Parts: sequence; structure tokens; C-alpha cells
Amino acid sequence: EPLSNEQRAAILLQVKEGTLTQEEAIRTIRELEGSAVCSMGPDGLNGSRGQGSHDAHPGHPDVKKDSAVGKVGSLKSKGVAGIKNIARVCSCRSDRLSSSSQKLSAPDAKKRALLRQAVAAANAAALPDADPAVRALAVAGNNIAAALEEQPALDDDARLLMLQAAAVGLAFWRRAGTWLHEERALYRLAQSHRRAGDAAAARGHARACLALVAAHGDEPLERFFGEEALGLAEAAAGDAAAHGRALAAARDAFARLSPDDQSWCRASLDALAAALP
Repeated sequence: EPLSNEQRAAILLQVKEGTLTQEEAIRTIRELEGSAVCSMGPDGLNGSRGQGSHDAHPGHPDVKKDSAVGKVGSLKSKGVAGIKNIARVCSCRSDRLSSSSQKLSAPDAKKRALLRQAVAAANAAALPDADPAVRALAVAGNNIAAALEEQPALDDDARLLMLQAAAVGLAFWRRAGTWLHEERALYRLAQSHRRAGDAAAARGHARACLALVAAHGDEPLERFFGEEALGLAEAAAGDAAAHGRALAAARDAFARLSPDDQSWCRASLDALAAALP
């Protein structure tokens, strides 16, 4: 079944923006229109980010390339082909995103529609939690939200895409991952809401993140980043006392980290301390 004009336009727009090559765009269109089995591109999908971010520490479930995402062979209908679109069209990386909010506006509106389509397709297909496509959506949601958080300016479309992607990441990590994936998805959701200007929602998600950490052994690294998310939310809300409490808790967790982890977490601690004068 041919793609709609809007779907084709969304893909071709990525060529114009430089997020897809012409070859990738042609291959994506051909596979979506003519293939009954979906497969991910050679780069796969992962949730890794630059050093110093929560998603980059050693042992993070998404740092290593996920070979399972490299094949979504269990998807047997074209109706689920939107998940392929997420892999190739919607998976944003910070080095590919324009810093101009004017340039972000049009493609992000398309990406929100594609993300909704992919989620609807996955839900309609009643995919089992172990299906690689469920994990692919979880990782794509993380990638999109994390990349947009780092942009210096967000217009309304970019902001909505960031929040939608973070929510998709949480929903699908709850299906595809462990408590650790869920906890880190809550961290991501807290950071995205703070970046969007909703300090109250950010606070709630950070507290949910910390509750999971406490329920699973209070691992120092997870505690550190949970307190970071909470402290930044409190700073955004202008609550100096609550920010101070989160900063103290983060410092306590930092003291319990290994020297290696301390070396790359120090910048996050310094940024948290500087969030309020």
C-alpha cells in the first residue's frame, strides 16, 4: 500500500534537513510500501548520550548497541511499518538537530505524527513485550527526548515532541525493560518536563524515579541522578530550600561513587550546585 503524500513529505523533509541521505530515504519508502517484514537500519537505535549525562554511565542498558533492535522480524504486517519510520525518520540525535527553532518546527510536527502512528501500530498489533519493536520504540523515545533537551531553543512543536517522546520511552520501557530502564525513563521524563518549563511535573517524575531507586537497593549512581533531576526541578520552581536538600542528598550519593564514576559525574554535581545562587 503506497504511503500517503504526508508520509512521503515527512521522509523527504529529512533529506532536506540532512537527517537522512537520499539512499536511506528511497530505501525507507520502498520498504514501507513493499515489504511485509520490518528491519532496522545498520546503525540500530540506542539511548546513549555524551559523557556526563545520565544515559552514558558504565553499565547503562542502552549504551551498547542493541543487536535485538537490528532485526524486527516478528512484525508481519504493513500496518506496523510505522515503527520502521521511527527508526529512520524520528530517531533524532543531537548532532543532527538544528539549533534554530525555525528549522525545527516543520520536521518536529511531522515527527510527532509519525511517533503517534508508530505507537498506534504497535498497540494495534498487540505485540508481546519481548518483541524487539517494543524495545525499539522505548529507545527511540529516549533518543528524541534527550536530543531535544539539549537544544538551546525549543518552539512549541519541538517542546511537544520532546514530551511525547519521553512519555513513549517510559511506556515502552515499562514493557521492554527492567526497573532500571523504567527508573531512567522517569529521569528522562523529569528532565524533559523541566526543559519544557513544567517544574511541578518534573518534580513529580523525579520523585517517582527516586522511589524506584529506594525500592531497589538505593544504588548510589541511580540515587545521584535522581537527586540531580529533583534538585534541578526545585531550582526551576524557585524553591531554594528543596533545592538545597536535593543537592545535599546528591553530594552524599556522589561521595559513595567509585572514583571513575565521580570523574564524569562531577560536572553534573557542579551544575546542580550552580542551578540556584
